[in-house]
Amino acid sequence: MEAKTPEWAPNTLTGELANLKHLKPVFGRKLVVDIEPKDIRSYQDDRLEEEASPKTINNEIGTLRSILRRSGAWARIQPEVSMLPPGEDIGKAITPEEERALLDACGKSRSRSLLPFVILTLETGARKNTVRTLQWKNIDFVDRCLQFGKDKTSAGTGRIIPLNQRAMATLTFWAERFPDRKLEHYVFPTEKYGLGGEVGYLNGQVVPY
Repeated sequence: MEAKTPEWAPNTLTGELANLKHLKPVFGRKLVVDIEPKDIRSYQDDRLEEEASPKTINNEIGTLRSILRRSGAWARIQPEVSMLPPGEDIGKAITPEEERALLDACGKSRSRSLLPFVILTLETGARKNTVRTLQWKNIDFVDRCLQFGKDKTSAGTGRIIPLNQRAMATLTFWAERFPDRKLEHYVFPTEKYGLGGEVGYLNGQVVPY
């Protein structure tokens, strides 16, 4: 890092530090000569289970490759190390018509949290798990903004974003459903529904949806 930092743009340095954050717990206590192809394959499998994208994992292995090259240990294992194929699940922006149809279907769901959950996701562009684990302490109703908790990326963690009118109205409406809410409670707790439509928390606990 000390040798390369002067050559890197700020974004490159941020990316390399993020990669090292994942690599060090697995490889940090190994001698470079002890790192085998099977260790890298195991790392790739574990990161896939954590729902990291193939591109992200390849970037992390690229950082490891640079470290091993610098110490002359990469050439020995290179023939047996393969990068992951790029994912084919390329995102697509939904059309206004698709959004209306989506929200209409959410509004007809028995789950009372589905519609506000989806609206907040659409308005903030946040990942599902980021919204799922949002707590009331993350929402500032006075300054009309929210601060995300732990995110998939270090850049996303702790990010503060303003809330537009629809997002603010949705959160205000949703907060009224929880008059006894506490700051550490999840905004979208797991709920169960009775045959008569009554709502209760799962096992009486306020847990993430």
